[in-house]
Amino acid sequence: MENGLKQNLSLRQKQTLSQKQLQSVELLALSGLELEQRIRDELSQNPLLEEREFAREELPEPERKQEDNSDDAEDLFLNALSDNLWADDLPSAGNFTLGKGEDEGDFWTNSPAPPPSMAEQLDAEIATSGQSPRMKALATGIIDSLDERGFLSTPLADIAMQFDADMEEAESALHFVQRFDPPGIAARDLGECLRLQLERQGRLTPFLEQLTTPEALEDISQNRLPRLAAALGTEISRITQALEILKKLDPFPGSVRQELPAEPELEIVREEEGFSVVELRPREWNLFIPERYEKLLLDPATGSEDRKFIEEKLRSARELIQALRDRGSTLAGIGKVLVQTQQAFFEQGPAALKPLTMKQAGEILNRDESTISRAVSGKTVRTPQGVYPLRYFFSSGAISTDSGDLSARAVQEKLRQLVESEDPRNPLSDEKLAALLNEQGLDIARRTVAKYRDILHIPGARLRKKF
Repeated sequence: MENGLKQNLSLRQKQTLSQKQLQSVELLALSGLELEQRIRDELSQNPLLEEREFAREELPEPERKQEDNSDDAEDLFLNALSDNLWADDLPSAGNFTLGKGEDEGDFWTNSPAPPPSMAEQLDAEIATSGQSPRMKALATGIIDSLDERGFLSTPLADIAMQFDADMEEAESALHFVQRFDPPGIAARDLGECLRLQLERQGRLTPFLEQLTTPEALEDISQNRLPRLAAALGTEISRITQALEILKKLDPFPGSVRQELPAEPELEIVREEEGFSVVELRPREWNLFIPERYEKLLLDPATGSEDRKFIEEKLRSARELIQALRDRGSTLAGIGKVLVQTQQAFFEQGPAALKPLTMKQAGEILNRDESTISRAVSGKTVRTPQGVYPLRYFFSSGAISTDSGDLSARAVQEKLRQLVESEDPRNPLSDEKLAALLNEQGLDIARRTVAKYRDILHIPGARLRKKF
């Protein structure tokens, strides 16, 4: 066996991206809100980059439809009965001045402060509570032990041991924290969380207390209402009436579900000759570089250090503006692809969505598939059918029909419509749903129906039954 060092020569191609290309890729992947923050950061750090304000008449004023969220509370409550279901819905947590002139103040001075976190709000309540230092310390320990749902996941005995307190002191501190806002905070399980909220509202009755026990909540989650009614010696109608009260409560008061306003970056509009794309972010966010900085470079009186600084900031500003231009061009191109391929969707709705892959869109636009994926991430488009994520229009699955292929999402929409129109007292089985879809000309098997039903978070027939 021979030991030693050896040299091997080999040739290989390796693609490297320039700083300019890296910035284009980075900006392309950002959502509208993230991009806005990125631009604000650049404006605060680069004094050579400025932003023109839109004239009032230039500002787009999109119509906003009021959405009916009446089913949201019910879905949230039912999902809360299963930790696994709810887990998918959890959120997954310069020295230069800015302005049109030198007299303008710091951008951050005029920016709204971010809202305080849940822990910060609770700590503030403790600080102003007037309680003893001992009680405040225990309460702080409890708050530090809350999980992302706002539940006390650490055993209270462990917290008592940590602070060398007895259980009576720990219980007193827990009840103290549970009086804070939001109602239901620091509960040890879902039932206690619901009872705390009902108690705060003055609506906690003995019957509602029975419905929030672990055994009753398990029956509710499995839709075993006849069994629960028999166990409680009551009518099913009384249980369903009480469930309407529980569905209006917040099952996880500590979780952050605040929806940020996601302004669409594209709009598909209907015109006489068809559909067209409108960019809702015109003129690269209206950024510009004042001419006075270009003139400074030509001025012989400009010192070498100043010249070097100006050249660096000019290059950075130009690269940002070009990256924004490339981003807008890519998004507009994707919008045109949608106009070409999804006209049936814009006229008829989700049930007419055609199969379209990111690879196909990339081939049309002469872009890489990964570029299309970055471009559609976290962005929305306003269409005649409503506002949709751009990613919604891309699906690899296709189902054969008598009139051509349909996107898997279109088939899922047809499945959802069948479930919505079924008799709730006699819900359709997966086999029956497959048969009805086959009658509509869709070649789909029962196991595919079950798969799509899971994707749509539609429970099985037994769990959908209404009593």
